Parts: sequence; C-alpha cells; structure tokens
Amino acid sequence: MVELTPISSVLASNVAMRHHLTSAACVLMLAGCVATAAAQPSRTPPRDRPAGPPPMPVGTAVIKGRVIDAQTGGAVPRAKVRLNWMGPGIQRAPVTTDDTGGFVFTGLPAGGFMLMVDKTTYLSARYPEGGQTLRTNSKPLTLAAGQVIDNVSVTLYHGSAITGRVVDAHGDPLDYAQVQALRLPKSGRGRPQQTSMSSTNDLGEFRLARLQPGKYLVLVMPQRRDMFVGPNMAPEPVEPQPVATYYPGVLAIDQAQPITVERGASATGVEITLIDGVMAQVSGTLVDTAGQPVTRGGMISVRPIIKDVPGSGLGASGTSSRPDGTFQLKLPPGEYELEGRIMQMAPGGPPSPGSEQIGSVRLIVSGDVASVTIPVGPGATVTGRIVFDGTEQVPAPQTNQNGPGRLMFTSPDGPGCRSGRSDVAADWTFTVEGVFGSCTARFGGGLGKWTVRSITHEGKDLMDRPIRFEQGQQLKDVEVVLTDKRTELTLHVADDRGTPTREYAAVVFSTDKTRWTDGSRYLRTYTPPSEQTLSMMPSGTNGATSANSRVVGGIESGGFVVGSGAGAVWSVSSSSAPIMAPGGTNPRQELITNMPPGEYFIVALDDIDVESTRDLETLEQLSRGATRVRLAEGTPADVNLRRVQFQPNR
Repeated sequence: MVELTPISSVLASNVAMRHHLTSAACVLMLAGCVATAAAQPSRTPPRDRPAGPPPMPVGTAVIKGRVIDAQTGGAVPRAKVRLNWMGPGIQRAPVTTDDTGGFVFTGLPAGGFMLMVDKTTYLSARYPEGGQTLRTNSKPLTLAAGQVIDNVSVTLYHGSAITGRVVDAHGDPLDYAQVQALRLPKSGRGRPQQTSMSSTNDLGEFRLARLQPGKYLVLVMPQRRDMFVGPNMAPEPVEPQPVATYYPGVLAIDQAQPITVERGASATGVEITLIDGVMAQVSGTLVDTAGQPVTRGGMISVRPIIKDVPGSGLGASGTSSRPDGTFQLKLPPGEYELEGRIMQMAPGGPPSPGSEQIGSVRLIVSGDVASVTIPVGPGATVTGRIVFDGTEQVPAPQTNQNGPGRLMFTSPDGPGCRSGRSDVAADWTFTVEGVFGSCTARFGGGLGKWTVRSITHEGKDLMDRPIRFEQGQQLKDVEVVLTDKRTELTLHVADDRGTPTREYAAVVFSTDKTRWTDGSRYLRTYTPPSEQTLSMMPSGTNGATSANSRVVGGIESGGFVVGSGAGAVWSVSSSSAPIMAPGGTNPRQELITNMPPGEYFIVALDDIDVESTRDLETLEQLSRGATRVRLAEGTPADVNLRRVQFQPNR
C-alpha cells in the first residue's frame, strides 16, 4: 500500500524561493534554450510518452438511445452503458442513463460497436442483441463516418426464476437445504451446467434467480446437522432421513423432470418432496506419515460424488477429528470423498508455506463402514524447467510468487485439486509444492510473445488430461516449452455457386475424439467480420479475428486434396504468399492462429448453434464432411473451403 504524506506546509514555506530561483535560471539560460530548440527537432522524452495502447480515434459519428424495462416498457435510469469498439485503442468510459433512460456517445469513428448495459436486479444486456448461433452471437452495430444513429433501444430483462418449497417425507418444511439449478443443453445430450444455487428458509421456500431461458433440473441436498458424531455422544437409533433428491422426487438424474423457464418469467409452485434413506455409520482414523493417529490440528471433510453432476462442493461439510485422531460419520447411501487435512500453525502467525498435509479416500456407502484409514502427508512436489524455443529475447524471470510465468495446477471438474506454492528460479527452473488430487497443468503467461506450447512429463501431456497426485509424490523433470512461433491458417470460403463469401461460420476441431471437451484448446470456432464492418474499419485495422476466436494455430506445408461429403471437394495447399499477423495491414484476411500442432477437422458452415459446437454427436456428424489438415508451427497455409448448410441430426 502506498501512503501519501501531506506536504502542503512544506510547499507553502518554499514556493516563493523556488519561484525566484526558477525565474533567474530561465533568464540566464534563455538564449541557450532558444538556440537548442532551433537546432534540434522537438522530441517527447521516453518517460513522458503515454504507456499502453492509444485512445480510440475521434470521429463525428453519434449513437443515441434509451434503456427500457422489458416488462413495463418504462425507462431504466442510472443504468451503466459501456461502448465496445471493435478496433485498436482504449475504450471509451461508460456513461449512465438519465431519468428518461437516455444515453449518448459522440465523437465516434467509423467501425463496429457493441453496447453493454448493466443495472442491479437485471440481467446484463447487449446491443445488438446476441443470437444463439455463431454468426448472430457477435454481430456488431456498424457506423459510417459522420453517421448518427439515434433510435437505439436496449431492453433489460429481469432474470427468470424457479420458486418453490422443499418438504420431507412427512410434509414438514426443510430449512437450510441447498437447492441447485442444472441447465440442460438444448440437444438434451451431455452433462448439465450448474447455474443458480439457493438455500431454503425456515418455511422450506427457495428461489433460484437470474436464470437464462431454458430447461433446468433441480437438485436438493438436505443439510446434515448430525453428520459428525462427537466423541462423547451416545449412539442414536438409526432412523430414515432425507437424502439428495431431484425434482419431482426421484433419486436418479435420468428420472428427473426438466422445468422450462421462459425469458423474464418465473416457474412457481415447484414443490419437492425429499426421499428418505437409511443412515449408515462410517468410522475411521486420520494417521500421519508414520502411521500414528493425528492428535492435533486434524480436519475431516465429506464431499458427496453425484453422478453426472460436475463437482462443485454441493453438500460438502467438515469438522475437526477427535483428539485421538478418530472420526465417526452418519451418511446416507451414496459415493463420497473423505478428505483429511492437518494445518500446522506457525508460532504467533499463519501457517508456514508447505505446512499443509492432506489425504483422501473414496467410499461407496451402502451400509456401515468401519476402520477407514485416511493417511495424510505433504502434497506432491513438481519440479522441472521452463524452456524457450524461438528467436525473441528470453525474459528475465520474476521470482516473486505472484509474478508471471508460473506453472499452476487446477481441477478440470470442481474442487478436486489443491495446489500450493509455485516458485521460479533465476535459471527458469521451478518448484510447485503441495499439489494433491486430480489436476491439469496450466501456465500463467504475461511474457509478451511467448506462449505455452506444451507441458509434459516423460512424453505425456499434462495440460489436457488430468493426472492424480498423491501425498509425498515427487514428479521430476517436468518440461514447460514456451514458443514465439505459431501456426497460421488462412481461410478462403466460397458459397454453393463458387462465389467467395465471408458469410460463414468455421469449426476447427481435433481428429482425436478424446479432445472434444468443454474448454479444449483443440476446438475453435471462427466467424469473419462482415463486408459492412470491413468497409467501415479505419485504414490499418486488421479484422481477421472475430470476437469468438482466440489468437492460436497453422498447417503443415505440402498440398493435398481431400474429398468430402455431398459431392464437395475441398483443397488444402501450402501458401507461398506471406500471411499478415493480427495487427497487420490486411483487414480482409480470414486468419486463425496459434492452435496447438496436430491433426484437425475443419468445416465452413452457413451457421451453427453455439451450444452445438460442444455437442459430441454434432462434432461426430461434422467430422464426416470435414477436411483433414495437419497443423504445424511456422508454416503458413491457405485453405479453400466450400460453405455447406448444416442440418443437425434429430
């Protein structure tokens, strides 16, 4: 924290003297200053030059509009409106709507824009409103030089909601139950997505708010007040208790009934009766690395494993182990992860780095389980080296823990990974301590043009497939390769008449089906800027990469022709012409860069639903009519594609 000390008194006592000395100095040096100015051109000292990107260019175009409530049609005052310009430079500061809901942006250059509007209790809105397909999802508002658009109307909706009540098998309300909304993919296939979560009140009532339109499953997890049995508690009779239940009162996700919510509307009166289950007794001991019971600082936590629901800690809870290291739990039937942990406190302060010890076991509970042993110890230690492959100057490492250039480990699915301290030495060797659980490797960038190519151990990739870390494990010789090279793929797409077109959506995805996962580096969508947007871009602006495409990829040299479905033949050949990088001077180039090297399918479509690009069956269908290409670094390529109409299988 920077502390500023008032200096007004010091300035007041010295200002007269400084003024006198400065005036005298200027009189003495005036002739020399004038002569120097005449002899040398004026330059701004480097320290006075503004850092970062330049501001947005100033023009004469204007955008005016109003923000209104979707239900009442009335004005929405005090909403924050942000203007996003699809060009280089610092974005304009947001404006706030007046009492009539009005707003105005003046002095705008020609180009493409999007308006983003936020207001408490409303869902965020965008203008032009985003559609559900790749091409409609990122369509901008285009302005010509000097154009005035004064009829923009941005409609704000309150989020949809599901409201209802949770009761037990006897009809009594349940308080403090966790209620989770799970949004289903439009296709009805694949895993649901966790969205809103709420807890029931003392009447058993809940409200799942701020929902987007769609179909949802509702899962209720009752609170377990008596899950942990204390050391001196007398045994209680085993009685049925409520267990995790889906609406309308079923145990399995495939038996759950979806609830459909419309835009801005509520589904009310949803009553969920929880099913009873017989509690089982689970007991065991927390032991240290010597096999001795943990008698101080031990913690035990319980996380339910719910089939087909991404792990989010729903229903997780914990407490201290007993003084003799034992624990006793009351759990309903199901699968659980029991985690033990010791945190050794430093004298007079917080825990020291690397002091945490951890361990876990997975159990399937269908009856009483005794003598469970959870060994705890320090997490895994990962060591290795960061290697730079390229021609750019290798940066100096920042050895502070929060600096850039750090190897990290994260969970691909919920809270199943822990990662401790990550240090980088002056020679770019690194050590990551306290890694435990099922983790994938990630690299924190911030090193200019250097991007991660691979993170491997004994030839096995650690970025895209999780690896299980156990306590005390030593994973040595991990290699992180950074590169300033990239793959480049330029698309040339024609319509069904053979006429070149920019009206398409491209999907590029790996031929390895195991990489067809959410967030995969091996799956990319791309939509080029339209002809109208290009015509309004200022000179020197590159519009090659659209809003939904990241800068990542390239194709191996060597020409070949691939036959495809529907009688189309698409050719792929190496390019002899140089390919402009993003930020260059070729705004018409349709360029995809920096995808990981490997073999890919690529297809150009008239359009496709955004969610469909993550659906396994859709990707399987697309692969049957796609071109195969092998991407490699440093070899730019052109691809000629014929746009096809996509008809999803029903």
